[in-house]
Amino acid sequence: MPTPFLSMLASQAGKLCRPSFLSALTFPSHSALFQSFIRFICFAFLIFLFCTAPAQAGEVRLTEKGFLIDAGAAGTYTLGYPRLVTQEDKATFFTNVTVKADGSSAVLTYLPSGQLTIERQPDGTWLYQASEMPPEITKFIFSTSFPTSIIEAGATWAFNDENFKPFPSTKGEARVAFGNPKTFSLRMKGGGFTISYIDKTFNTLTDYRVHKKETFGLGLVVYFPNIKDGKKTYHLKIDILPEVTPAPSPAKES
Repeated sequence: MPTPFLSMLASQAGKLCRPSFLSALTFPSHSALFQSFIRFICFAFLIFLFCTAPAQAGEVRLTEKGFLIDAGAAGTYTLGYPRLVTQEDKATFFTNVTVKADGSSAVLTYLPSGQLTIERQPDGTWLYQASEMPPEITKFIFSTSFPTSIIEAGATWAFNDENFKPFPSTKGEARVAFGNPKTFSLRMKGGGFTISYIDKTFNTLTDYRVHKKETFGLGLVVYFPNIKDGKKTYHLKIDILPEVTPAPSPAKES
């Protein structure tokens, strides 16, 4: 999106391009040709503003693959849609699913049965509502991943925004951390994001280098905790963290 300054310039350029403005000007000769030239200059200027305006960071929206988390310079991540799981973990209903997403909402239809809707609420939270689920489905599992290159970028992570830690520089145990936190946060110089769990959510941070994959994974397990209007519901919130500005170095004494 354009900055306020660029928006102001674009607005003024648009006014100059209006025929009413140009016709009010008087020129000794070749006025039509001169007006066409002015229109061309204004149009070229508007194209320049559009092409050089910085992209809008800090976006969270629903796509065909899940939540697109655009954390600006800190990277773009996808929190996938749920796999439906039985109590015994013996079956999933994930491969046969169709998705319709429009940015602020999504409808997932599972086969043989089951539907999940996700909608952005006025307070910024996301509401999941499950209906027509097979009786054996009691929970869902979803996940996101981070490339190991975030180690060199100085990324840190934390549960509950406490004791931020760097990602392991060398592979060790597959399971880095687990628990039932209220939040998970990823931070680096370029910014980051926080996932806040309104409902109880089991988290597992995994180092997949143990399995010969150059990624870390965050897996989330959710049991349907609430019943509302006959639908099983779940809530979470995703916030983009601002870019971290390094503190200025102390002035050297002369």
